[in-house]
Amino acid sequence: MNKNRKWIWLAAIVLVAVLTAVLVYGIRTDQKFLSLLAGIVIPMVLGWMIPKWKDSEVTVAREKVQPQQTVDNLIARYGEPSNVILLNAAKGNDPEGVVLVYDDRNLLIVNGKEVRKQDIADVTFNNAAIAYTPNYYQVLLTLRDKQPSIHLYVGYDLELAREITEEIRNSL
Repeated sequence: MNKNRKWIWLAAIVLVAVLTAVLVYGIRTDQKFLSLLAGIVIPMVLGWMIPKWKDSEVTVAREKVQPQQTVDNLIARYGEPSNVILLNAAKGNDPEGVVLVYDDRNLLIVNGKEVRKQDIADVTFNNAAIAYTPNYYQVLLTLRDKQPSIHLYVGYDLELAREITEEIRNSL
């Protein structure tokens, strides 16, 4: 627990104790000053402290998150691809939204990871829906050597799933 968070918790505990004392003793003895303190000052202090506390949590969370990998970063790392297969237009700049094909290296970049073309045993598509969800299609890349299959979610369009499957098969 960092130093700022300890102070915030300590201040919150003190404020709750003061508020409890005011509610228990202030109302019984009709002390208007303590009631005013409880009604105005404490909510103002809490209104100031809570955003500070949330900002400190966001800062800590940002420090733990690594930089986002984008298609531009992959292209800078691997060079210009021979072909780009678009899986999802909404994720066109994310590694999950495209398959980068490098014919000269016999390589595909799928979900930001390298997959050699000779490691792909089969490319097919299927409906990933269950009983209570709509028809969501995925392209499956079955890999050799008992590696887990790669699932590429392509949306709700059957024809798009077929086209993507054919594009990946033709690039092999």
